[in-house]
Order: sequence, then C-alpha cells, then structure tokens
Amino acid sequence: MRVLSSQLGPTAQTRADDLRADACARYANWVERAKARGEISAEIPTEVAAAFIDNQSTALLIQVAQGEDPDALRAQAALSFAGLTNSAA
Repeated sequence: MRVLSSQLGPTAQTRADDLRADACARYANWVERAKARGEISAEIPTEVAAAFIDNQSTALLIQVAQGEDPDALRAQAALSFAGLTNSAA
C-alpha cells in the first residue's frame, strides 16, 4: 500500500501512513533493545536504522511478490543488514 499510496483514497492513504509510522516506531524500539544487547552499533542513529529496516523490508517484500528467488533475497538481506551490526562497524 505504501508504494502505491498515491492511488489510494484519502482514508486508505491515511491508514497506510499510520501503519508505516507504527512499523517504524516498532523498528526503533527493536533497534534500541538490540543496541542495549550490543547487537547493533550504538553509533548508528536509531531513527536512521529504523528507516533503513523499513525500506529494506519493503524492497524485499516487493521482490518476493514478484517471484524472485528466496535464497537470493536471503543473501541480499544478510548483506544489507550486516551494516547494522557491531561486527561490520
């Protein structure tokens, strides 16, 4: 819905925006918990990490819907999310 939000009516567009905001808030909470455990670099701003996770998840879901190879998508996800961990910092 987010990708095609301009084609939605105002009520659906508002709902899609609300769902995205909720998802980003949940990602931010997850990032903060992962930082506390030392799993995500503390140097990465939480809001940036949450937006990154949201964008990557959306891109992956689009590719899944297009029938892309699941193994290739897993490898791409692992590579893209590696930048969040302390081992990549």
